[in-house]
Amino acid sequence: MTLACSTAFAAEADSCAVSHTAKVAFTSKLGTDIVTATAIPGPVKPGEGSVAVNPGTGPNCILSAVALTITKSDGTLLNGFVTSLAAANFDAGHMMEPQSPEAVDKFFAEWTKVELSTTDKAPKPGDEFETTLDDETYKAVRDRKDPMLCYMEDNFTKACIFSDSTSEGYVQPFFRQPTGG
Repeated sequence: MTLACSTAFAAEADSCAVSHTAKVAFTSKLGTDIVTATAIPGPVKPGEGSVAVNPGTGPNCILSAVALTITKSDGTLLNGFVTSLAAANFDAGHMMEPQSPEAVDKFFAEWTKVELSTTDKAPKPGDEFETTLDDETYKAVRDRKDPMLCYMEDNFTKACIFSDSTSEGYVQPFFRQPTGG
């Protein structure tokens, strides 16, 4: 009986396995990189006994994990970010209301619209941001004008990575910055 219930929920949860893809020229002008947002349905069904008490009347994706990945066209992973749908999308997480697969797809269409620029456009020392790089390295990367890709981790935080011109195809985190929502 338990197996049947698990299988029934798995079939129902599949409608929340939404994915959205965009193509960008980040690491190479010759190749195309791929930005993909993917929802991974949660193992717990929304409703009584879960953090999302309102199960809604149709597929409810509010408890999905969501991943934003950036890959080279050959499949090489450049960067990945995983969180819950409720954490990534303030509108979904604020009220914990049911989220349809269509609502997730609409969020993903915006989430995959990454910003491409160069590292010289990064915040200047003294601006509000955080980085794992020491001051000297941050300034050197900023001055190099390497390709930079920024995405929204959530409605209030922008994260940026850069393609390191000193190491072919190497991408690393650059900074995170509050956006004010």
